[in-house]
Amino acid sequence: MCDMDYFTAYFDEPLIEHIAQEMNKYAADLIREELSDFSRLQLWKDTTLGRKYVFLALCMLMKHCVKHKIHHYWSKDNTVPTPLFRKDMSGDRFAILLRCLHFASKEDQTQDDRLWMVRHILNEFVGKYRDFYVPVQKLVIDESLELFKGCLAFKQYISSKCYRFGLKFFVLCDCETRIVTHDIVYGYKCRHCC
Repeated sequence: MCDMDYFTAYFDEPLIEHIAQEMNKYAADLIREELSDFSRLQLWKDTTLGRKYVFLALCMLMKHCVKHKIHHYWSKDNTVPTPLFRKDMSGDRFAILLRCLHFASKEDQTQDDRLWMVRHILNEFVGKYRDFYVPVQKLVIDESLELFKGCLAFKQYISSKCYRFGLKFFVLCDCETRIVTHDIVYGYKCRHCC
């Protein structure tokens, strides 16, 4: 299985369609509530499945060509060119999509689940870990800290990590392929772990 096969297995059309629908709903709510005369949201057009895949691809490419600010990826400056970003999507469109990135609506909110906004996505991934990969004998449980600078009750501080603040995950990985077979977010009451 090649990398693209793994990507399309985990980010399949129903999942991307769900994210696109939630983004469109959230954008409609924002436009109703807080649209000012100078807001980029005046340019909003409902996102589609294809544009959502382009958005995800650009987000993944950003990790391979790091710049200090997001708008630098669309810069026309010849000293740090990245024409691929301008070719596939305008910087304003990317900023609008990033602003409206949403995974669940307020109707899905539950009081006992702090991760209700991303619960659907997490459950999808855990299910797909089981569906698409059967691990071999050598497995390891590792802790992983994902950078997060926002305000969250279960944000962790680990001084030995490169990024010291973030969300702590316990990840079950296959030692040979390094493929994640399960993960759990640390620090909140977990009712969906097993």
